[in-house]
Amino acid sequence: MNHHDDQAVDEESPSGETSSVGQELKAAREALDLPIKQLAGDLRIDPHYLVALEENDFAAFSAPVFAKGYLKQYATRLGLDEKALRADYDRQVGTHELPMLRTPAFRSIADQQQTRWLIAISAIVFVVAAILIWWFSTPEPAAPVVRQPAATIPVAEPASTTAELEEAVAAQPVPPEPLSSGDPTAQVEINFREESWVEVVDARGERLFYGLGGAGDRTRFVAALPLSIVLGNADGVELFVDEKRYSIPVNSRQRDPARFVIPEPSD
Repeated sequence: MNHHDDQAVDEESPSGETSSVGQELKAAREALDLPIKQLAGDLRIDPHYLVALEENDFAAFSAPVFAKGYLKQYATRLGLDEKALRADYDRQVGTHELPMLRTPAFRSIADQQQTRWLIAISAIVFVVAAILIWWFSTPEPAAPVVRQPAATIPVAEPASTTAELEEAVAAQPVPPEPLSSGDPTAQVEINFREESWVEVVDARGERLFYGLGGAGDRTRFVAALPLSIVLGNADGVELFVDEKRYSIPVNSRQRDPARFVIPEPSD
């Protein structure tokens, strides 16, 4: 979506077409005689985002999901029908032009560990096979011509090759240890009722999920606790931990985006 498309406005025509989203918001605010600064304080939203909505400047938002979230809060505060206003927004901006940020294909921790093991084992097998092929394909050296007993040249024993083989095997990279049975883990499921941006980082600092989920999407994985979670649209996401619904903290919902931690289970 380019800047020109973002600021496309459905101008009111002589035939009676509806006004733009920004015009509806501004008219409702002025009818209530509410200043931008007061509304920004009530909604805990930066004033320049409210001005951007009234001016149809949707390029001011880093992603469409944030523009829709602020639009919903602003419309509700002004007593407008947020669903109707959302439909006007989609018609005005054009839903076919919204960039679709797809969630990257998720690979569980177990799949990643299995892949690393297979790579390490394949490398070891390749090195061992190469050494054996070299050993059996190399002709034995001809017996030396002994002119004097003192000049006898000792023949190298196969033990030296065995030592080389052991050193080559030991030099291969060791795959990372899997999670021990004592590490606290939990099965996490994320259900997207509405479009929302989500980031999940486990106790080891590994990012397990990062991207924008669409309405109806669902993902599930096993993670090491504690988990750090960021939700762009907390009202549009359901969390389940070990098949039990997890309530997002109230104080986290008041922030945008919502940030909270799923701790380790208490003893």
